[in-house]
Amino acid sequence: MNILINNLHGNVSISLVKLLRDLKSLDIIIIGTDTLEYGTFSGSLMVDKYYVSPQIEDEKNFIEFLCLLSSKEKVDLLIPSCDAEAVILSKYKGYLPILYYIADKETVSLFKDKLLSSNFLKEKGFDIPPIITDLRNESKIIFRKRNSVRSQGIYVVDLLKEQYIKNLFNDDYFIQPFIPSESYIVDVMTDKNGIPQLIIPRLNYEIRDYTAYRSELVNDSELISLTKNICELFYLPGFFNIDFKKYGGKNYFIELNVRYAASGIFSAIGSFNYLEIYLEHFVNNKMLLGFDYYMQRVKWGSIISRYYEEFIDER
Repeated sequence: MNILINNLHGNVSISLVKLLRDLKSLDIIIIGTDTLEYGTFSGSLMVDKYYVSPQIEDEKNFIEFLCLLSSKEKVDLLIPSCDAEAVILSKYKGYLPILYYIADKETVSLFKDKLLSSNFLKEKGFDIPPIITDLRNESKIIFRKRNSVRSQGIYVVDLLKEQYIKNLFNDDYFIQPFIPSESYIVDVMTDKNGIPQLIIPRLNYEIRDYTAYRSELVNDSELISLTKNICELFYLPGFFNIDFKKYGGKNYFIELNVRYAASGIFSAIGSFNYLEIYLEHFVNNKMLLGFDYYMQRVKWGSIISRYYEEFIDER
């Protein structure tokens, strides 16, 4: 089984490669790509075959590269691993000679814009932090960039302490109150029809560089129910993740990412390596055993911490 992972320097791709490497029941060849030369970063040493790719944002050349690579390596499945890739792949669904699963173009575009997606879900009855248009009577606020990745584009301001603030009063940003509360990521795997097979909420204890470094798997029925409700609104096949915050008895929707989470490996470590059933289903068309069965295999209460490994390439 030939599996393609792009953007190999990213945390998402590294996590996926680690999980694929750990699978012993399937004969997997991992093909990796990135814009960097082989050997200049650790990810290039972790795959079976490595190719230097065009920039993902160079849409025409990147799509041509994928077509040629798919033909040469007979790729069985591409697993999207970054937001820019998801945007492009959603535009070419049904046109590329390569198998992958991603939400449709409209859904990807909606969740790429954090303001539009927040307002849309608010209309559907979900709680979101209020959108602020008048700073009077506010104390601590957060500027959020509408189009950004991994919770970047965030600027927190304590209006009671700061004498000057950045001028971000433009259409690229929107303002919400700062919520000093617990942060949750919900990792989700659905089947080909977008029906949830796993929903694993994680309470984040530590976040560095916009990525979770320590999380606990929590069997939170409210977050699981909210995630199911979102699945009913959209076709989201494969992997995606949602950020929530809890405050004052409410679960506030923050954002949804239409790809595997940068810290999604935590859920696999704290349950089971569900990339096996993902590949069996999406590549080999194997029937899945259902949500209730897989949720029983999650080791709720597990706490997982991130660390990195260094090794010498013997090739």
